[in-house]
Amino acid sequence: MLKNIQQFEKKYSNHIIAITIIIWIILIFTPAKYLGENYYIRNKILLDIFPIIGVIITSLSILGKNLKLLLLGISLIFSFYITMLIGYIIIGG
Repeated sequence: MLKNIQQFEKKYSNHIIAITIIIWIILIFTPAKYLGENYYIRNKILLDIFPIIGVIITSLSILGKNLKLLLLGISLIFSFYITMLIGYIIIGG
C-alpha cells in the first residue's frame, strides 16, 4: 500500500501541484461578477474546500515522504490567509 502511494506521488505530484496552482490563480483573478455576492464562491472554496484538499495532500505527502506536496498541502490549509496576504502586498494596504 505504501509503495503504491509513493509510486503515485512520483508519477503525479507535478500534475497535482500544477492543477491546484492554476485553480488558485483563476480564483484570484476572476472578476467579481462571476464570484457571487461579496466574493462568496471564492471565499467558500478558499475556506472550506482547499483546506480539506490540503489535509489530504499533506497526509499523502507524509506517507510518501514528498516535500513538494507537503508544502502544497500546508499552503492549501492556509490558502485563504495566504491569498489575503498576497492581496494586501499587491494593493499596498
